Formats: sequence, structure tokens, C-alpha cells
Amino acid sequence: MARVHDEGASDLHKVSTVCEFPLNYFLENLAVRRTGEILITVHNRSEVLYLDPHQANPKPTVLHTFPASVAGIVEVEADVFYVSACNIGQKGSAAIFKIDLTRFSLESSPAVITKVVDLPDAIFLNGSAVLNRKEGIILAADSILGALFEVRVKSPTSVKTWIQDARFTTTNQMIPGINGVKVHRGWVYVSVTDSTKMFRVAINGAGAATGRIEQLYEHLNIDDFTFDSEGSLYGTTHLFHSVAKVRRNGTRSCVAGGPASKECAGTTACAFGRSASDRTTLYTTTTGGMSNPIDGKLEPARLLRIDVGHTEALDQHPASVLFVATSHNQLPNGAKTGVWLEEAAEPYEALAAQGIEITVASPKGSAVPIDPRSAPNELQSKIWSNSIEALKASLPLSAVSASQFDGIFLPGGHGPMFDLATNTTLAALLRAFHTQKKPIGSVCHGPAGLANVKLENGQYLVAGKEITCYSWEEEVLAGLDADVPFNLQDTLTQHGAHYLAPSIRVSHVVADGLLVTGQNPASSKATATAFGTLLNTYRTNTHAPSATSSKFQLRCLIASGAAADESRLALRSAHYSFLAKNAWRVVFGGPVIGASGVPEAMLMVVEAESAEAARQVLDEEPYTASGKVFSEIQVRAWRQVLPDAIEYQYAEIK
Repeated sequence: MARVHDEGASDLHKVSTVCEFPLNYFLENLAVRRTGEILITVHNRSEVLYLDPHQANPKPTVLHTFPASVAGIVEVEADVFYVSACNIGQKGSAAIFKIDLTRFSLESSPAVITKVVDLPDAIFLNGSAVLNRKEGIILAADSILGALFEVRVKSPTSVKTWIQDARFTTTNQMIPGINGVKVHRGWVYVSVTDSTKMFRVAINGAGAATGRIEQLYEHLNIDDFTFDSEGSLYGTTHLFHSVAKVRRNGTRSCVAGGPASKECAGTTACAFGRSASDRTTLYTTTTGGMSNPIDGKLEPARLLRIDVGHTEALDQHPASVLFVATSHNQLPNGAKTGVWLEEAAEPYEALAAQGIEITVASPKGSAVPIDPRSAPNELQSKIWSNSIEALKASLPLSAVSASQFDGIFLPGGHGPMFDLATNTTLAALLRAFHTQKKPIGSVCHGPAGLANVKLENGQYLVAGKEITCYSWEEEVLAGLDADVPFNLQDTLTQHGAHYLAPSIRVSHVVADGLLVTGQNPASSKATATAFGTLLNTYRTNTHAPSATSSKFQLRCLIASGAAADESRLALRSAHYSFLAKNAWRVVFGGPVIGASGVPEAMLMVVEAESAEAARQVLDEEPYTASGKVFSEIQVRAWRQVLPDAIEYQYAEIK
């Protein structure tokens, strides 16, 4: 019987080839690193490849060849991936392997590969997804058994059947049953390719199923899939050589390829980019049509780049924090110093407990010096083991950018008084985090890194902010007032901050907008908890427009010149994040294309109660807040633009 597949009308987007592979390369799945590089599983070669799509003519490198065919790949912790391996139909061949890239360097330090756990009952492992990141639990689909295995990849490892259903099985072993799997907004979604259906199951915060299996779509031949910031699903159709989009209201369209598309022959998996330059790019793998050759002829396998427009990935990944510690290790009196371990370890563990990914950086990179006076006891060594290990291998500040992270946190210790306080690279990073409206956190002497930072308007970053830090009274009591290069409390006050410290040597946290600071070591955990809560809340903030709101058009004319172009490129990711977070009030956001084909303005239609409230949006939007991208800004009531308009229609704006 002919397969029925309905992906709707064509709404094709720009497709380009990142990399071509030889014939008979079955590119099965992919995962994108936070830094932009891509890992690709090659099913029929048992390989995981690594390439940088941002390079001109990128060349894939074989990271590792596994003992069985590889399929699903997911990132559980920052730069720690897990891949499913299994020879189809061969019991006893299935296992989950760990790919650790935390210290990886293409030139000098190979990926660390270890087998994590065997899956003795599995027959045909396919897609996978993270079910509980904190506990280290993933789901692995078995396309023949019609099952999802729950695999605990952190010690102690374990495997059990999470769910199994006859609707997930296959009647034809050449076509998978359950195939792709994703966890998204409180649901586990699965594609069943053999029946051309999609299902979902509700879950709680721990990842346990809380409802029955619901059929979501039919006549939709989906292999792998992902979601964007608007909740739309993008799915590869494999046998139909295309990428389909399904909006939240169920409307379908084909955004790339089609039955005769040689470029998209055999689309298998897709994932959004994660760097500043490709957050709107949907990377897609193909097989060249190995399962259904076009006109009986194979094409080369490809990694494709599909530009899907102003939307971006709804993060399948957790919030991420740049953790900036000191590299300075000696006081003027010769005593050793560095980071105060409690002020790094407690925040690190508290943020990790909230499901936040943490990347440690320092001015010099490598191991972060730890003040010997803060050395852990036996119990602390166990509790803080993850943070202690992370401090052994920090990245240099020159290797990171604000666009890679959702927030930044500066732990204390006396070291920051000597290097973070005057580090120009850190100052530039903090300016970028501030401009991109991302949370900034710090504790004890960590605010030394904030104290001297000036914004582009010449004002100090801390000016007008309520803030706290290690008080001068505490410094004197510690006997180190003569060994620090300046009085941090006074410097913050002199630079316009409103310093608050009602007592000493007790926990005290101050939050002012997107800035969270803690006073002393006792404040470490509370500061990080408040910062993490702010980070997760701000990142996923959604509201509903007021019943009395109206629509206003914000038209921003693009400035000319290299400075404007550079600013627009630098803030692109933050702009898209702003649109995603403010979907409740930004009805539309996009460019106005001039006669020459070049964008001449940015247009936003916003929900607001007044023109003044609409203009406030401009104070928060990264492009307009920078003051560099636009030469003129106009705010007009919607009915002044289109007097007869009742509801917004994209065609009327375009």
C-alpha cells in the first residue's frame, strides 16, 4: 500500500550545502556544540564525525569509530555527549557511549570515549533525548520493539523500559517504527515513521509519564525533528526528501526540498545552530537518498544549512552561564591566594542543581588557583567534587563571547582584586552581557570585576545599581586590608553604586534588575540560587497582553557604515532571543527590504497600552538599546499605519 504523506504547501527557504560526503554515507543524526561545531553520526560506518560549519569548505574529522552502528546523539552536560550504538537485529550489540569534549582540541587533545552501559534487550536503537538532565537520564528509542528505554548515564548507571506500545512498532524492518524523540515543554514527543504518525506523552518535572499516549498527527512521514521558539515543529521526511514544518495550530508546509529534490535527498535529522551567527539556521543531514534514490540514482550525502528566518531554536539545551574566576595566585605579602573555593564551589553546585550548564573561564585559562586558606575538608571535597574538577581546566577569556551564554557569574577570593578588576577582555564581555540584557551575578570580591567597567555611554556599569560585596569592615577583620590594591566598597560607591551591607559575616544578597550580588562567603549559595532563578525565569519569560492594549508600529531606519553593520552582527543572537522572549507583545518583527534588495529598516509591531509603553520596548531591544544600529526611530499607532486594519496580516506589512 502506498505511503500517505501530507506536508502541506511549499514555503521554501534558502538551502545551501555546508559539506558533501562520498556516496553511501548514511548520515543519521547530529548534535551542535555550544561553540558551533557539529557532531554527526554515520550509521553504516559506525562513525561520529566532527566539523566546523563556520569554516570555508569544512572538512569532517572522524572522532571515533564504534563497535556497532551509531544513531542518536544528545548532550547531557556541557560538551559531554552520549551516542546510541546497535547493530540492527543483533541482540547484545546495543550500548550507550560517552563522548567527552570538555578538554578536546582537534590538534592536540582527542575526545575521551567510554562505554557507559549495555542495553541487552535492544534490537534497533534509533533517536534519543535528554529526559532529566540533572539526574543524567536519557531516552533511547528502539524502532523494532516500539519502546523507549530510560537510561541513567551517570553513576550508578541503569536501564529500564520507560514506555512500550504496539503503535510504536514497525511492520517492515526496512522502515523504523518509533524513530525521533524529543522532550519539549512538559511532553515527550515521538515520530513513528512506519505508520506516518506522531505521538506525545505528558511528563512531570522529574521525567515520569503522567498521562496517556496521545496521537498528535497522521500522514506525516517524520524521521527526526526539533522545535523552534514559536513551538513549531521542523521534521525531516527522509523518504520524501524534504523538511516539513508544522505550526502549533497544525498548519503544515514544506520549507526545504521535495520529492524530486536532489540536494535534500534522504533528509534524516535537523538541529538549530547555537552560535551568534547561526541561531536561525536549521542544520540538516541527508543520506543522498540511500533508502529511496531519486530517479534510481544516489546523490552525495550532505550537511545542509536552511535559513528559516527570524525564529530560532526553542532551547532543547539548558540555560548556560559563563563562570569567570581569577588567575592571580599571590598577595603582595607573598601569601598564596586565588579564588575562595566556597565562593566558586557553592555557586557552581547551586547553578548545576537548577539544570544550568556552566563553563569556567579565567584571564589566563588552565587551572584556576585556589586560596589555600579555603581548602576543603573531606566532606566538602565530596560535595564539591564537580566544581573542583571544573576549576582545573578553565578556558582563557579570549576564547569566549557573550553570545554563547545566557548569563555571567564572577566568584570571589582576593585574586579578582588584582586581575579581574583591570582586565579589559572581561570588561568588554561584561559590556556585551549588559547590552544583550543578560543577567550578571557575583559574590564577595567578585564585584571587583564589575567595579571599573564603563559602558559605551561613558557611565560605569554599576552606576545607580544597588549592590553589595565584601565590606571594608570584613576586610579589616580578616587582617588583609593592607594587602589588597584598593577598597572595593568605596570604589563601587565612588562609581555610582548604592552599596548595601546591613551586617557582617552573615548571608546577604542584593538583586537589582539583572544584577545579583552577594556580600561574603556565607552568601555564596544564596547568591547563586537567586541568580539561577533570575536566569531561568528571564530566559523563558512569557506573558499575556493586556485586554486594553493596542498595536503600535516601531519602524527603525538602519544606519549606514561599518560600525552599524558590526553592531548588528554582534547583537543578532540577542535580538532574536528578545523576539522569542517577548512573543506575547511583539506581534511581528522583521526587516523591510528596499528596492536594491538590502534591508533598510527593522519593523516591529508591538502590543502596548500607550505609545510611551511601546517606546519602552526600544529600551530593552538589543539593536535599539545599543544606539548604533539605527539612525531614526518612529513609533506610530497601528491604525495610523493601516486605518482599516482589524488584525495584523503579514502581507500588509511586507
